[in-house]
Amino acid sequence: MKSVVVVPTVREESLMGFLQAWERELAEATILVVEDGPERTFSVGGGNIRHFAGEEIERELGEASWIVPRGSGCIRSFGCWMAYEMGAEMVVTLDDDTRPDTAQPGFLAAHWERLQRGVEGAWRSTLDEARPRGMPYFVTER
Repeated sequence: MKSVVVVPTVREESLMGFLQAWERELAEATILVVEDGPERTFSVGGGNIRHFAGEEIERELGEASWIVPRGSGCIRSFGCWMAYEMGAEMVVTLDDDTRPDTAQPGFLAAHWERLQRGVEGAWRSTLDEARPRGMPYFVTER
């Protein structure tokens, strides 16, 4: 399975903590860091990590670059576009201040397995007992 993890950020220190904490969990995934600014203000990359900022958005999308919201976590939409262009089978987006649950290793594999479940309806949580932000209140199926 080709997994891509998209991480929007404006905080170098928080991102470095994210990368360190998730190093083992995301070793098999491609990590797309999307820095919200006109250009990169710090350096990260190599291995399975690619780093983008406004200049890459402008170069990649040209006149259509206005479609990518700036000044918020919505900058992640560019990372989702790039993941699609890379042929990702699964795209996961995480904020730079999230950390893995060390008591529950195998995050990406578990997420993929839960996505494959035959749950009726358009909405489903891939978390066991937790209700993620943005999940509609009327949804009860997990």
